[in-house]
Amino acid sequence: MSISTYKTKSGEIRYRVEVEVGYKLNGKPDRRTKTCKTMREAKRAHSEYESLKSVSNGRSDRITFQEFVNIYYMPAKQEALRKTTLRIYKSIIKNHLMPAFGNREVAAINRLEIQRHLSRCATNKTAKNFRDTLRAILGEAVLMELIKTNPAAGRFKLPPKKDTDRNHEGAVISDLKEHQRIIDLATPTLRPVLVLGFCFGLRPGEILGLDWKDIDFKSREITIRQGYVRIENGYELGDTKTEQSKDVIPMSEYAAKQLKEIKGDSLRIGAVCVHTQGRMKTHQLNRHMVAFVKKHKLPEITAQSLRHCFATAAIKAGVPIEHVSKILRHTTITTTYNKYVKPLKQDVKEAAAILDRGYGNA
Repeated sequence: MSISTYKTKSGEIRYRVEVEVGYKLNGKPDRRTKTCKTMREAKRAHSEYESLKSVSNGRSDRITFQEFVNIYYMPAKQEALRKTTLRIYKSIIKNHLMPAFGNREVAAINRLEIQRHLSRCATNKTAKNFRDTLRAILGEAVLMELIKTNPAAGRFKLPPKKDTDRNHEGAVISDLKEHQRIIDLATPTLRPVLVLGFCFGLRPGEILGLDWKDIDFKSREITIRQGYVRIENGYELGDTKTEQSKDVIPMSEYAAKQLKEIKGDSLRIGAVCVHTQGRMKTHQLNRHMVAFVKKHKLPEITAQSLRHCFATAAIKAGVPIEHVSKILRHTTITTTYNKYVKPLKQDVKEAAAILDRGYGNA
């Protein structure tokens, strides 16, 4: 049994477990170690590692979903996933997948069981997150040859979308003049957020991660190089959502004027969006947005929906879709159309009026 003992500096006994469970995908030995306070904990850890080791020998029926996720999947993803994505994955696994499949053997999970759990999800979005995360995990199990096929692949019947699902990111305002009016109403704390969202379509993390040194008033450009996002234990500055997201975006004369007024004549450094002299955090931003919308009786715009507002209003104003897509830093125009262009009911009515004029009914 690969369990050794040693004494700490304070004289306490500790138990060290070390098991080589197989090989990583890069061909290097996959050695797992753990320090335990008691022999009982050490034996339990040793048993878990031996279970994973048996997987390498083809005995997949001995590993449960919980063991596979905790011992193989999540450790492998710690470095591969962005910290924000990792936090979301952990939440879905903890709150949804583990209660459903934690004690089930990986090889025993089937489509009928998956469909039953999907049907119980409260919203369409929750069901999609459940399915997509499970699909990714079991996909790794296929690669490891634990199972022959992925039971989470293919189509499932999901709960129908509700209005709350469609509007979870907030209201969309498609008129540039209305954007201006709302910016004029904003408090000094919220004004830079609205300018960066309405005028550039930045993501919330990019808005909060922007520094004054990233704004070049001479060339009228802003550089997106980082995001300020929530992780497990707080917030941190990190990479943008994708490499494609790092780019230089041109400023309109209106946006440049607004940002110059916000900056003022003084030499300002650090974050553009601040809260009590520190970089603004997501929860602070959301709280200010809710209070602002309520005070001025506005449509329920959010930090997330500002990006949608920009895309929809820009296209409505006549900006070519390929240019909007470039500003949003999408890899394809299809992404811009499908995810961020949201024609509103009044816009569709305007289209009908145009058709009427064509028919000679105007």
